[in-house]
This record gives sequence, structure tokens and C-alpha cells, in this order.
Amino acid sequence: MTTATVKYISNGFTVNWAGSQAVGVPASLFAASIAEAVYWLGRIFDPVAQPAALRSDAVPRVIVSNDPLLGQQANVIDIASGGFLVTQLPNITAGGQIVETFAPTMDGVADLLTQIFTPPAAAATATK
Repeated sequence: MTTATVKYISNGFTVNWAGSQAVGVPASLFAASIAEAVYWLGRIFDPVAQPAALRSDAVPRVIVSNDPLLGQQANVIDIASGGFLVTQLPNITAGGQIVETFAPTMDGVADLLTQIFTPPAAAATATK
């Protein structure tokens, strides 16, 4: 069984999966659009099909980005006794921590997701 994860980041998407040299698709890559992410998913889940031509913008690449939301992810789980548990899964390698928060309603979930996926304010620059 193959599992792939597509994660939204504010400047595109990441596609992650277990990886296989036989398939020829990196275990983690950046896709600038949904169409590109779907292209790579097609390569992951049907490697035998071998598309006639590689899309010009669909080549494995590493994107160096200062995007503050890079790697940000959230899981929402309903709780049997009522409410939801929202787990923020930031980029751990950048020093982030997993944060779990209870939300009693879906409106509370919406507020938490807005906080999680809103980039921090840009640092003010000193003027002379």
C-alpha cells in the first residue's frame, strides 16, 4: 500500500511519500500548483504508465524559501464527549513545537486554523 501526503504551503504544495528509486520520484518534493502535485501523484501511484512527456514545470527541485508557513500543518479530531482537538504540527526542524488545543465548536476550530495558517506580521524595519 502506498500513501502520499499533499500539504499546502503558502507558496505551493509539498508532496511526501515513502519514496522508491524504482519509481524515480523523490520522497519529498515541491509542487508550485495543484496540477503539478497531481502529476507527481500520478507518477507515484501509477509508475508503469510513464507519461509521454514530462511537464516542463514538473521536475524535482528543492525550493529555498523564507516562507514562515513552510511545513505548517494541522490535524482536527472530533472528541466523543464533544468538541474537537486541533493539533498544530509546525516544522519541527525549524524549532517549532506541537501544540494541541481544544475547541468546543466548529467556529472555534475555524478560529484556531486561522491562527495557525496566518503568517506572522513582518518585522518592522528601523528608519532614520
